[in-house]
Amino acid sequence: MVHPEVDVPQDGVLSQGVLTGVYPSTEKLKTGGITGKVMCKLQSAALSLCLPEIQETLPEYVLRERGLVSLPYALKNIHFPKDSYALQKATYRLKFEELFFLQLSLLKQKYVRSRGERGLPMPKVGPNFHACYNALPYALTGAQQRVIKEIRADLTSGRQMNRLLQGDVGSGKTMVAVLSCLMAIGNGFQACIMAPTEVLAQQHYANIQKYLKPTSVQCALLTGSTTQKERRGIHAALEDGSLGILVGTHALLEDNVVFHRLGLAVIDEQHRFGVDQRSKLWRKGPSVEIVGGGLPQKTVATPRI
Repeated sequence: MVHPEVDVPQDGVLSQGVLTGVYPSTEKLKTGGITGKVMCKLQSAALSLCLPEIQETLPEYVLRERGLVSLPYALKNIHFPKDSYALQKATYRLKFEELFFLQLSLLKQKYVRSRGERGLPMPKVGPNFHACYNALPYALTGAQQRVIKEIRADLTSGRQMNRLLQGDVGSGKTMVAVLSCLMAIGNGFQACIMAPTEVLAQQHYANIQKYLKPTSVQCALLTGSTTQKERRGIHAALEDGSLGILVGTHALLEDNVVFHRLGLAVIDEQHRFGVDQRSKLWRKGPSVEIVGGGLPQKTVATPRI
């Protein structure tokens, strides 16, 4: 054994088990004398001072139902576990707590947003929706029907919709998006569908054109390859409201793309767009006054999927 290191038990150090913590460090810290042993001593001293003052952060019923250990126990055994089982319980408790409070934060934001921001009321369905739906050569799946009902409820609630639609390839997300767009059009609004690549935008446009054949809704494609002549026609139709659905790529974000009355924005593969890009798209919709809560006096009310 070359250069063995021996730990001698010392008074005041919590480490009395068979496992020793390994703390990632930098070369600068190591050369400065802050080695793994020193970090263990620092953690031991900190825990000795703080553990008596640490308060539990989770309700008793959550600890009981989930079989979680207490916070002081978890903090002690994540650094100085008495055995592998204690380390496992401590790790699970701390991971659960982190995700638990993250979820609570997201739910709070959703609650505040849903209560504080008014949306564009869309009480109707419209004849184009029925024409498209009745002409489908197949019946919608139970999941498709359920999510369309949920979107319908959002659009009639008078609050801004911000919904994430998930599904495997070929599960029918495009069909749901088209029917949602037709709901917006049935209430006198326009809709847009933005995709991250030109190939995907062209595929969406081709499929949507087939779905819209039984309806009177006009649809157009706007990408980087669109000619200036075609762009002028699309811009004019957008501004006078005769164009119902606009499908495209990042080209939809250009300042000269002005909608007459954008009511629904659908973003495909939204993770491939930045937050500012997505926000810029739905800001092209109309603004409405919002209710209290210390929020700005006006906000964009465009629902989005």
